[in-house]
Amino acid sequence: MSEQPLPELIGEVVVPQEAVYQDMILVQLSDWQKARPHLQKIEYFQRLEPKALSAEQVQRMTLF
Repeated sequence: MSEQPLPELIGEVVVPQEAVYQDMILVQLSDWQKARPHLQKIEYFQRLEPKALSAEQVQRMTLF
């Protein structure tokens, strides 16, 4: 079985604007288990939190 390319697993990427989240990005994935091996190859990748955020949580993180 071949690996699914990472771009095919990513639905959306959001960069939080609040300073407290300066080292984070929010990534909507179609399958986080398939994406994990790809993400772990990225320099400085620290962790993947598979829990989905609510729209309200995302909005709080991305407000200017």
